[in-house]
Amino acid sequence: MCSSDLVPDGAPPSATVERAIERMDVLIRDLLSLSRVEARTHDGICDPASVVAGLQDDLSPRVAAAAGSLRVEVEPARVCCTEGLLTEALTNLADNALKYRRPDEPPRVALTGRAVGRRYELRVADNGIGMSIDEKRQAFAPFYRARRDPSTPGSGLGLSIVKRIAEAAGGGVAIDSALGQGTTFVM
Repeated sequence: MCSSDLVPDGAPPSATVERAIERMDVLIRDLLSLSRVEARTHDGICDPASVVAGLQDDLSPRVAAAAGSLRVEVEPARVCCTEGLLTEALTNLADNALKYRRPDEPPRVALTGRAVGRRYELRVADNGIGMSIDEKRQAFAPFYRARRDPSTPGSGLGLSIVKRIAEAAGGGVAIDSALGQGTTFVM
């Protein structure tokens, strides 16, 4: 059977085909992001407070629509990362905070940032479903997705991208999480 046998000429694509195309589009965009990280990180300097202010504008309506709360406390600084990459990393973590929320609880998301010694530390914390020890161990592996709800959208590359961005900027990323209590990512 060839691919033209799957959808007859002139017929609209089925919902299944549309979902598959959308998943492939997300996967391709995520793979491109992952491949471009190191080339774009080295020359960039940005202010995380400015990046988070933009993210807050985008995130606030989504949090409000879920009857949740968003707390932002990010001190101005100059960090080694482009604005676009830092936005991508923080957006991914904030999206996950909303995507993996507990269904019986309004989401609470906190973005904080401050100097810690000679480093700058960014945190994205939530009160979501949390992660098991095994999930935390595998979370940054490309294409890893927790098996709790396979209908949750995503490519399994988001946290790999976050890790790659943090490492390319000279840092790292850690997870503090407990099942049913939430997750905090520290970059």
